[in-house]
Amino acid sequence: TLAGQHRNQYEEHHHEHGAFDLHFWLDPTRAAIAVGDIAAALVAADPANAAAYQANAEGLLAELDALDTELAATLEPVREVPYIVFHDGYQYLEARYDLTGVGSVTLNPEIPIGAGRLSELEAIVEERGARCAFGEPQFAAPVVETIADDTGIRFGTLDYLGATVEAGPDAYAAILRANAASLVACLSQ
Repeated sequence: TLAGQHRNQYEEHHHEHGAFDLHFWLDPTRAAIAVGDIAAALVAADPANAAAYQANAEGLLAELDALDTELAATLEPVREVPYIVFHDGYQYLEARYDLTGVGSVTLNPEIPIGAGRLSELEAIVEERGARCAFGEPQFAAPVVETIADDTGIRFGTLDYLGATVEAGPDAYAAILRANAASLVACLSQ
């Protein structure tokens, strides 16, 4: 299963998110690790319902495997197209699908950046040939739009929390599909 194949592959990423970057859910193979761990904990806590927990986990792991395959195919055409993001929370998505994120505006979306950082980012956009700057619906980030305007690149939106996705059993896949669609829409123009 996916959970067994990817167990213990979390990478340390030190910034305001703590010892680990907890945005692991943006990689379905890492989400599969969580599914396996949650199922094991449920089985240990409630052995009488072990078969149901295991069956549900296997079903979800199959869905995650299919989603991973779908996302890989969707993102393949834009893998090598450079872009920047508002906040440093997409490393797992980028690593899983070999995407070319070349910078982030901030590590912590709560802290505004200064003119020096803005200038650095605009230089990165020029040097690396970034095609798109992505903001997020959760945070007002006029600096991302400023970078796009100043450098002539496109502006897009990535929504790692699914603020624009209806809650429900299909929300996780919908969030990842929406982000993939946004990447493709902005980067393939």
